[in-house]
Amino acid sequence: MYICIITFHHMTGTAEPAPIVISESYRSPKVAVVGDYVLSQPSLKSPGVAWPWMVNSPWRRWGCDAYSSPTLWCAEDCPLNQPAPDHSVSALPNSARAGLWMMGTVCSFSVMAVAGREASVEFDTFEIMTYRSAGGVVIVLAMALLSGRLGSINTNSLPLHLTRNVMHFAATNFWLLAVATIPLAQVFAFEFSTPIWAAVMAAIFLGERLTGTRILTLAAGFSGILLVAKPGFGEMSPGVMAAILCAIGFAGSAIATRKLVRDTDVICILFWMSAMQTVFGLAIAGQDGDISLPSRVTMLPLCAIALAGISAHYCLTNALKLAPAAVAMPFDFLRLPVIMLVGYVFYSESIDALVIAGGAIILGANYLNIRSESRGVYQVP
Repeated sequence: MYICIITFHHMTGTAEPAPIVISESYRSPKVAVVGDYVLSQPSLKSPGVAWPWMVNSPWRRWGCDAYSSPTLWCAEDCPLNQPAPDHSVSALPNSARAGLWMMGTVCSFSVMAVAGREASVEFDTFEIMTYRSAGGVVIVLAMALLSGRLGSINTNSLPLHLTRNVMHFAATNFWLLAVATIPLAQVFAFEFSTPIWAAVMAAIFLGERLTGTRILTLAAGFSGILLVAKPGFGEMSPGVMAAILCAIGFAGSAIATRKLVRDTDVICILFWMSAMQTVFGLAIAGQDGDISLPSRVTMLPLCAIALAGISAHYCLTNALKLAPAAVAMPFDFLRLPVIMLVGYVFYSESIDALVIAGGAIILGANYLNIRSESRGVYQVP
């Protein structure tokens, strides 16, 4: 914008529109267009008068009457010099941006569940974990290089990384087994009980006090788990047991993660998670000397598992950086209806009323706990 100072001259008693005077200190060799006014190039090369082309000027909208006393707009105050409104994502409130990151988390979980089920047709869980973790190493190193955070990968707290990843590796294998054998909605409902098990472990191993609210949420959460597990409706299947064990394993991993994030970059955590679990997977999957190689059919789900596993961690971490858990985590509760719809559409899984009721109780207990403590313990597979 080329006009910085504009003065409207008082011209009482004339029907002729007021001229616009351009200050010499702000002259420009360019042609300036100001709403309905067009200022010719010669007028701007030197101080002078440029006449408006149209009488119906937009200046009136800014409180400047062409037939009133002189009005001065300084460079900073001129409405035409104000920056255009920012409609980009970065201009959104933190809570809205956190919600978008959480939508990425929901999508990542759903993709990973479907890809895990498809890959389980040809691979066992340890082979899937091997390929997922090896792919994760490549993805994390690429992220570190692109973001200039390669130096954040260090060997500090290596024993704690090892403890976390042993529990996380076991839990994720149980999760993959459950995904392959029981309805997806049931797996996710059990997985939402992770914060409940973490609260129990924190009380036992970290000496955290069980407040009245925590006891209430634990009781409600366990009642929801019983509804989802449906122990009175027949023998508990291996898939259900795997889903319960995966939630317990993720809870233990979350306790270790809580300590790590105090002074460790998320890139470092993700690198050691992928690197260590690649070794774990190779050691167990290759103990019989036979590791299945990907085919054209299974290559896509294996790549999807690797990408979704890393993106779930990354999206969740960024969401919790922008907003407290009480704001961000309720978005994650959308995972249950989303995966229920996915299971219904792609795998003809029935919509179980007990799973819905139990999942709602577990989610309600989690939310009550998050709201009361303004923080949450959470882990992703």
